[in-house]
Amino acid sequence: MLQPKRFHLGWFVNFTVNAWNEPWADNNGPDGTGGFYIDMARALERACFDYMILEDTCMVSDAYGGSFETSLKHAGVGTCWGMVGAVPETTSQTSR
Repeated sequence: MLQPKRFHLGWFVNFTVNAWNEPWADNNGPDGTGGFYIDMARALERACFDYMILEDTCMVSDAYGGSFETSLKHAGVGTCWGMVGAVPETTSQTSR
């Protein structure tokens, strides 16, 4: 008898700072302590997801005006190592 094909479920999670000066902005979201990511990992584990992909940014854009200045000045997109510290803490709080 043939076994049914298995598929894996994954969820992308990014590391961004909440907008604080935009219309509809609020202060509900990741606060930098890692609690959001731990809660997300636990919820995904309960839902039988196989993995959580922690998206990070590995670039500084020069799309606006052909210069890095705007991206760096306004911190819109840039290199970020914030998720590196979240990985061991998040994995220590889940069973798989």
